[in-house]
Amino acid sequence: MSDELQEAISFITMAAQPNELDEIMNAIRQRRATFERQAKKQFEVGDEVTFNDNSNNKHQGMITKINRKNMAVSTSRGNWTVNPQFLVKVNP
Repeated sequence: MSDELQEAISFITMAAQPNELDEIMNAIRQRRATFERQAKKQFEVGDEVTFNDNSNNKHQGMITKINRKNMAVSTSRGNWTVNPQFLVKVNP
């Protein structure tokens, strides 16, 4: 995150009233949901994908199911539930 963005966030959160903070949080949730919907549209069951786990280990697998918010991905190391924002399609 840039210093300018951090300063803007700090200024807004310090100056905002509680009800305004609620409005800001709702706007952030809506924006995040938009990003998730856009990311989800890029994938289909059977797509080969890569992703990094919490320890930054790279995994490759196939999408086996598309859930409401996440994708089920089967890899050689087991099954994973991954947010589509963290998936990268493997070139065919």
